[in-house]
Amino acid sequence: MSSLEIIKLISAGAGIGFFIGMTGVGGGVLVLPVLTRFFGIETTAAVGTGSLYAFLTKILAGIAHFKLKTIDYRTAGYFLLASIPVTILSAWYISSRSGDNKQFQENLSFWIAWVIIGCGVMMIWNFYKRFISKGKEDEAETTDDKSELPETKSRGHFIVGLLLAMTVGGIVGATSITGSLLLPLMIVFFRLPIKKAVGTTILIAGVLAMVTAAVYAIFSPGKNVLWQMAIIMSIGSIAGVWLGSKLTVKLPSKPLRAVVIIIVFVAGISMMK
Repeated sequence: MSSLEIIKLISAGAGIGFFIGMTGVGGGVLVLPVLTRFFGIETTAAVGTGSLYAFLTKILAGIAHFKLKTIDYRTAGYFLLASIPVTILSAWYISSRSGDNKQFQENLSFWIAWVIIGCGVMMIWNFYKRFISKGKEDEAETTDDKSELPETKSRGHFIVGLLLAMTVGGIVGATSITGSLLLPLMIVFFRLPIKKAVGTTILIAGVLAMVTAAVYAIFSPGKNVLWQMAIIMSIGSIAGVWLGSKLTVKLPSKPLRAVVIIIVFVAGISMMK
């Protein structure tokens, strides 16, 4: 790998990390278009490499939230038990198709594009929940920190929770997109306060990203997980996340989130051919 390529990877990681730190947007919706469109990587390799990158970038964040006690382990355990088996199956299927004809790679890219656009729609909904219904959210923050697991409501709600976890697990295994799918679910479906929703999302996303990267590495060694690329980008993201986090408190939140939503939609459209 040349010095120029290393500089490009560090710069890309810093740019993605900047948006993660500034907006909280999951790296998956940004890293996949960067890997496929700017670095010309095959879609399946982008998913495997993106999963490793996502895992590496969530280690420090996970430790921070562990110290802050902002992780709901009950909800995380419930979600992971249902999602991990489907994540493994989904990742195995996609990784086993690596090297298939160009049509499969284009179809996968098109599917990922719609997942990213779906994340944009969920961000709009989350935007509405946080700013239009801000009073209710503030009240939830100051009252009970306990999660509202589906089984505490009804059997039907419990089943829906399992199905949602399995669906997310399948999507993560096929696309490496995690946080942008999980955070709205933690807030809307599991009724977690925003701080615990973020911490729990990071734990779940980190575990699912690790599982996905491991499956891609095991079933297609040296092909679908580009270790050097993921590690160099994650190193670059450290500075980006730090700078983005600093700017977050100085910029108005509503226009910032609107810009992020636009970027996500553009990223999704860029994955289409």
